[in-house]
Amino acid sequence: MSRFMFRFTLVLSRRAAAKFVLLPNIGVPAFIRPVATSSGLRSLTRYDEKTDWQKKLTPEQYVVTREKGTEMPFSGLYLNHSEVGMYHCVCCDTPLFSSEAKYDSGTGWPAFNEAHGTWERDESHASIIRRPDNTLGSAETEVLCKHCDAHLGHVFKDGPEPTGQRNPARTNQIPAPSNLLGKKNKVTAEAVGGAKSRPRPQRRPPKKPKVNPIEETLPAQNIDIQQMGGTWYLVNAASKCNFLMKNGLKVEATVMTFTPPSSPGSPLSVSTTTRLNHQCWKILQAYTITPTPGRLVLNGSRPELNTDIVIGETDHSSYAVLYFQKQEQLTMKLYGRSKDTLSEDILDKFEDLANKKGLGLAYVFAFPNYSHCMSVDEDHVINCVPIC
Repeated sequence: MSRFMFRFTLVLSRRAAAKFVLLPNIGVPAFIRPVATSSGLRSLTRYDEKTDWQKKLTPEQYVVTREKGTEMPFSGLYLNHSEVGMYHCVCCDTPLFSSEAKYDSGTGWPAFNEAHGTWERDESHASIIRRPDNTLGSAETEVLCKHCDAHLGHVFKDGPEPTGQRNPARTNQIPAPSNLLGKKNKVTAEAVGGAKSRPRPQRRPPKKPKVNPIEETLPAQNIDIQQMGGTWYLVNAASKCNFLMKNGLKVEATVMTFTPPSSPGSPLSVSTTTRLNHQCWKILQAYTITPTPGRLVLNGSRPELNTDIVIGETDHSSYAVLYFQKQEQLTMKLYGRSKDTLSEDILDKFEDLANKKGLGLAYVFAFPNYSHCMSVDEDHVINCVPIC
């Protein structure tokens, strides 16, 4: 379910864009912003411009709801209010927030983590609307009462998880549940009012956390990096990457050579040769060896650009299945020790492993076992050590 908090005031650090005044008759200071948010926008309410809000509201309520004002932080009557019930709009008595959604944000204004009637991200049944607001010189989103255009505040993306949105509430806008019933310290379910005719939507079960394919891939047992050294010919690749999807029928023969580290802590040196536009190229890389045998890392310019590598299957002497994942894009590669085609059992095994990762036969591409690059001149060597 979508969860958000409504900020019903200007941030005091922005008061340079506001005007300091005294409310008439009661001498309470407030910050008033220009009324420009709804300019040129058609009202969606049942109230017209003739409604005398000054007679209907107290002076402070009028400034807050009709002139976009605010109250001083930590001064609101309902900041620490904890009674059970529904908070209604002070202008039109529309239910806005349930006390179940109220929490302490530490900002000096009451905060609610969702509007009443919200279903996940769907606010069509809630009593609030959002409109763009540029009156402070930056793009913001103003929140108003759907039924009377009362200003409720702004949504900011600096709140807690899961939505990261925050909006402390201006208490002059919404009376406490006890005020709705005219009874102090006692509020029952009857305070819900308009919500009685429509049951509250049931929450959907939370989505299962997204599984990282490379993390659940176990390396082969008894991996020996020293035995992995030598030449490997690329036989098949399984991936949904754009390059293979577009050029899968035009791939060139590719050879990879592993040079094991000569000392502990040194990387695994990798040399890959292939042909592009009839020209042979060589790419030099260094795979960092992790504490987990069979897990390697090809470092990128930033950690989020690293490529995680797992040696998933190998007998060291005839074949190896490697998993590569970069930015959640998984690619599987089947290598053989010779140019000759691997046995049907190994080919079937690779296809089964790929299918378990959601890479069916439509995403498996065969590489040629002929026309390999035997040598590459220095002008066509790309050195990616330590990184590219």
